[in-house]
Amino acid sequence: MSKFLLDMGHCLKGFDTGTQGYGKREEICTREVGYKVKSKLEALGHTVIIVSCDSANSVIESLAYRVDTANRIGGDLYIAIHLNSGGGFGTEIYTYNAKIFTEASNILKNFVGLGLTDRGIKDGSHLYVIHNTDMKSLLVECCFMDSKSDMDVYNSDKMSDAIVLGITGQKVTPTVVSPTIKFRKILKVIKQTACISENGSLVKTFKTGDMLTAIDEDKNWWILLIGSVSKANTIEIKVQYGKISASNLFVRQEPHITATKLGSLNKDTRVQVNKIDGDWVNIVYNGGFGWVFGKYVTLV
Repeated sequence: MSKFLLDMGHCLKGFDTGTQGYGKREEICTREVGYKVKSKLEALGHTVIIVSCDSANSVIESLAYRVDTANRIGGDLYIAIHLNSGGGFGTEIYTYNAKIFTEASNILKNFVGLGLTDRGIKDGSHLYVIHNTDMKSLLVECCFMDSKSDMDVYNSDKMSDAIVLGITGQKVTPTVVSPTIKFRKILKVIKQTACISENGSLVKTFKTGDMLTAIDEDKNWWILLIGSVSKANTIEIKVQYGKISASNLFVRQEPHITATKLGSLNKDTRVQVNKIDGDWVNIVYNGGFGWVFGKYVTLV
């Protein structure tokens, strides 16, 4: 089985957010596609390490984190997921010196099969993540966010299938996991701590004050979605639960009605509450956090 380094392009906040178009933001779309790629590759038995950066003070900090993490951990293929903009349309792949290899060719073919224009395999040696990664690497520009015809084709399920099929030659439909997971612990880092993968590699370092979500525990370790951290360097925050009282309640990235939608919740869904800020409630959602309007959350 193979080991893949998965880079979901751009940061959720800070100085490396992506482009936008037709009601969507690139940094959200790359994660919509990317997390589905991860689950599908893992369902096929492969190892997937996420090297994305969710917050950075500069673009170079974001890019360097991705490359340094990938090079430190090592793997068979580095995959960067992006969406394009600038007045064009179609899909394209970037590799070092425009080298054509099986995975790149197959992903491009599969995206074209979705109805997108073939823009080819191009020279990505000027791109930081392509130029500086030690392993074979590719960057896929799924489609153009400022093209209505492209965004009409955008579909995170189909695009993740196109990537996974292009890499492995196999297609899988993973089990959909409900946002409500039985075991959830909200943690606060009280001392800088390393997050360690199953094979003992460093995934990332959390600083004092960072908030984490544990999905399981094992003796002296809290298990996160991306790895494990020592219980000695964290404290557990008291858990509060709520029940959703509205149908199709939107979960947003920030606490206001114009913020990016991360998804939605059905009526009577049980959620774990992280904090309450005025009219808004911050909840645990899909391995991270999101905001819902407090009027529709009943604390239990």
